[in-house]
Amino acid sequence: MVVFLVVLLLVICPLAATQDPSLNTMPQYIITIAVVSHNRLSSLDRLCASLKKLRNPNGVQVHLSFNMESASSKDIMDLVSNFQWTHGDKFTKIRIIKSGDIISVTEAWYPGDPFEYGLILEEDSEISEFALIWIHKMLGLYHTGSFGQNGLDLRMVGLSLHGPMFVETLDGRSHDLPLLPASAARNISGDEQYPYLSQRPSSAGTLYFPEFWKDFVQYLSSKAHIGRDAFIEGSVTNDWERGWKKHLYDFLEFKGEFLLHPNFRNRTAIATNTIDPSEEQMAIINKGGEGARRVWYTIKAERVRISVPLIASQE
Repeated sequence: MVVFLVVLLLVICPLAATQDPSLNTMPQYIITIAVVSHNRLSSLDRLCASLKKLRNPNGVQVHLSFNMESASSKDIMDLVSNFQWTHGDKFTKIRIIKSGDIISVTEAWYPGDPFEYGLILEEDSEISEFALIWIHKMLGLYHTGSFGQNGLDLRMVGLSLHGPMFVETLDGRSHDLPLLPASAARNISGDEQYPYLSQRPSSAGTLYFPEFWKDFVQYLSSKAHIGRDAFIEGSVTNDWERGWKKHLYDFLEFKGEFLLHPNFRNRTAIATNTIDPSEEQMAIINKGGEGARRVWYTIKAERVRISVPLIASQE
């Protein structure tokens, strides 16, 4: 049976962007932030407000790509068109037909350079102003070999900006099993803020390494041709009818690769997911009655499990 796997890293990674001489030896890199929109104006507006506050003291080139659905409203397109971005180029893509999230997410970004990293944000996400600082610090440690214990650097394929609060994959009791990385880190190292590796992808915001994303897209393309669905023994992901995370779980487990997660005090994170109602859920909510109450109950329960406060300082 596959279980939720957590590996603690034997290195302390504070958020503060201290002057580390080893960071000067890391290769120059580019980040593309790919925003995936599902036609929710208030959600996208909130995400854009948080993007506007991003600090970039290291002068990293950061491009911004808006990926819009075919039925995007005029208000949404005006928001995107008028959004000012100062850290790099801004692009807007709009689909000609409505697509599911597997296509909309996996086609939102593809690396065009060996050192181009993709930060994928769904529109009901919110990001901390310190995100680029933390990413720069983690990539510096990665490229200078600080994650090299037991070959972990070779198995690390991305940086999750969100630390999960619950195990969501164990069949039968997923949402009843809290994830307590701080407690484990404190028992092992004496410091509860050690970051950790896991095979748990997050839709709240993850920076993917270029070669991994290329392999994942090729993997999805191959599965589409042979009609194979994602399957992990003993995992509730097998029951998910759709969703790109189901396939990402499958690929991470198949490859034995991991994402690095932050582990700050009080469960704060670099990014969070606000769990806003989808278009389909809003249609049910607008009808009122018992159906609307069930939808709101589900949304509120998900917010308890997933939404976390953003880190508010560099300490």
